[in-house]
Amino acid sequence: MYRNIRNILIMSALVLILTVSFSIVKINHNAWNMFKGSYSEAKKQQIEFFIEQHFDNLEDILNPHAVWTDSVLRLKAHDSQWLYENATGYIVDEEQYNVDFIYVTTEDADFKRFYGKYDMEPQIKASKSFGRALHEDERVSEVIWIGKSPALVIASPFFDNDKKNPSGCYFIGRILGEKELSELVKVLTENEEGRVTLTRAPEYKTMLLAKHSGIKMSIPMLSGQNENYVNVILHIEYLDYIFNTQRNFILGILIITTLALLGFAVLNLKKLANKLGLVIKTVEEISDGNYHSRISSPGLKLMPEVDNLIQAVNKMSYDVELHIEIIEEHANAMDKKYVEMIGLVVNAVEMNDAYTYRHSVSVSKYALMIGKAIGYEDLENLELAAKLHDVGKIAIPTDILNKPGKLTKEEYEIIKGHPAEGYRLVNQIDIFETASQGILYHHERYDGGGYPEGLKGDQIPIIAQIISVADVYEALTSDRSYRKAMSSSDAMKILKEEAGKGLNPELVDVFCEEVKKPHCQELKDLA
Repeated sequence: MYRNIRNILIMSALVLILTVSFSIVKINHNAWNMFKGSYSEAKKQQIEFFIEQHFDNLEDILNPHAVWTDSVLRLKAHDSQWLYENATGYIVDEEQYNVDFIYVTTEDADFKRFYGKYDMEPQIKASKSFGRALHEDERVSEVIWIGKSPALVIASPFFDNDKKNPSGCYFIGRILGEKELSELVKVLTENEEGRVTLTRAPEYKTMLLAKHSGIKMSIPMLSGQNENYVNVILHIEYLDYIFNTQRNFILGILIITTLALLGFAVLNLKKLANKLGLVIKTVEEISDGNYHSRISSPGLKLMPEVDNLIQAVNKMSYDVELHIEIIEEHANAMDKKYVEMIGLVVNAVEMNDAYTYRHSVSVSKYALMIGKAIGYEDLENLELAAKLHDVGKIAIPTDILNKPGKLTKEEYEIIKGHPAEGYRLVNQIDIFETASQGILYHHERYDGGGYPEGLKGDQIPIIAQIISVADVYEALTSDRSYRKAMSSSDAMKILKEEAGKGLNPELVDVFCEEVKKPHCQELKDLA
């Protein structure tokens, strides 16, 4: 009888060992797959953002030169000198534009000019974008290869000022050389050691793990295109620690379980089964993702071996939970990198238009003043949205942005696009979800006459309504190239006239009360 009980116990021990081992391996596997997916997706987004920024910059350079009636006329007149000085060659010559080559041609190729260090006319003519721009009147962006280096290019027909009557082709390109590659390396290898290469074909078919401390992966430069790749090799020290720790847990738990079960052979099977049931249940809960699960048995006197087993499982649960937190912290670090990249964009706004930068800082201070007065809870996102509310103006040509006189209808339509441009820039980042609403809707009017969507009243997010009041007051009390700043009292009169029309009347009342207080004078001095 005792022998049968012992055999049953040994079989139970083997089953338990296999169950514990399988569950821990499953935890390991699930955690690694989760990490690989989130990590590779984050790197992919960083690459796409990097490439998109360069294409956007090339678009900003191309637009005022290719969409210009004078350029069309001078191209048809074969006026090389004028084109060089006003639309093509000078751009390549000036380092600030970071453009490596420009190629222009008429529709029938009876006049063509190449500007750049090396003659790349054959590669340009062989590109898909050149053919589609010249023969199908489309603007096309793509990656082509110049020798061993990739180049970001945009091909576009020439248009007149009304964006009509396409003719010829304007082809502009930037080679991703050592400078650009070093920028990409800095973005992708933050807090890590690594190497980045650019190739036409992927060097790694899948994400590879080398000795649990290195990651190798190939990511397309452009989403949906499988012709050009960024190959990344990263050494991540803490991965080695995670996998070694989990391996030791597996070995330790197997040893402890075996020793414990040998001692159980002389004890009551029913009590033992109850205790082991707690272990199995907890391990299963952990394998299902409940990393907070712990084993507790108040009032029960357990054998030392079982106590050790329970402590080991509890420690495993605690450490797995800790490792998941490490992975989440790494993901948060990637979000921080996005924030830093947005910071670079804000600095670019300051360089592009100093008024916009100072204006945004002042608007954020007034918006915070309103938010605190009405008890708005998310002050951090309010301040962020107010500082970035005009970040979309980086996409607007400086000659329009700083124009001293009245804007044309076409120029005003371009200006009206800056909320959507700013929203597009920040909305891809989860932590900016609330702030992006303030950026997109800060030019909506309370009576429904604003843009970009014509929202009315409470349809407009409150964060955007707060920024609107602060934005109008700050603009009225600031010097501009076409007028002097108003006094605070005159500005408040206009705010009250706009209450219920362009602005939320309750927020206007709150602002007018707050702006009279002593602390507001300090804000004005800081602004």
